[in-house]
Amino acid sequence: MADTILKLSRSLLKIDTHKDFLSDQIHYQITFTVLIISAIASTSLQFYADPIHCVQPAQFTDGYTSFARTLCWLNNTYFYPQTYTRLPMNKHERLQHTLHYYQWLPFIYIIQASFFIVPHLLWISFYKRNGLNPGLIVEQGNKFDDKPEISRRIAKEIERYLMCRQLAQCKKKLLLRNVTDDNHQTTSSPLLLPNISFRIRYHTYYLVILYLLIKLIYIINIIVQVVLLDTILSTGKYGFVRFGFDTMKYLFHSSIRERITELSYQHQQLFPFVTLCDFHIRELGQDHFYTIENPR
Repeated sequence: MADTILKLSRSLLKIDTHKDFLSDQIHYQITFTVLIISAIASTSLQFYADPIHCVQPAQFTDGYTSFARTLCWLNNTYFYPQTYTRLPMNKHERLQHTLHYYQWLPFIYIIQASFFIVPHLLWISFYKRNGLNPGLIVEQGNKFDDKPEISRRIAKEIERYLMCRQLAQCKKKLLLRNVTDDNHQTTSSPLLLPNISFRIRYHTYYLVILYLLIKLIYIINIIVQVVLLDTILSTGKYGFVRFGFDTMKYLFHSSIRERITELSYQHQQLFPFVTLCDFHIRELGQDHFYTIENPR
């Protein structure tokens, strides 16, 4: 399993700037791979280890300990800073500081990874309908071995494609598996996709519009994910977006001691080291209310 994940990561993390910009490959390769690995790691932690640890009263037996762990994991936990000497008695006030995301981390990672890979899949799906393979043409053009021959073939393929679009009597389907060169010799060409239906209704600037649209989807994806993370990770009045701005502010406009103090406080607001959990246990007809700590 580990070898498979490692091979997948190496193949996905392989950067080839001949086909796509580095920013695009960071979007659909590096980020996608990191999120998938994070999803696998968090899933393994939940199923093969103890996802939560509880500090229970001394009188708890093993059965009570297991019960408390399971209940706290299923019912979520909440957080109050150590500066609070007394917790609010109102249950509604405690629920306002509930942490909802720990149990759902694998699903959050998978959904994020899907959002990052979908624009690239759309790009691949739609540009193939145009009949040209831009990535392969650029890749062939960057090869230095027999460059004149490759350049000639690329020019011929582009000329063939443009002529097909200009001629009204062009057939709807062209078999492009074999391309005849100037010497009437049949050579295999990978630059155009086989059995492509050329449709005259496609706009001349189809690829340009498609490429800009995919870039716009990349930007929208990032904005939407920031908003979703802010909604999911926010606890009380402290949000994910504010965490980012405050982090940058204290990194550049404060002393080292202030940075450590403030950043530690901000980190604990969103990703606390110790959380709290409330539950009832009925014993001999009486309900016993417990509040226990859960170190992360």
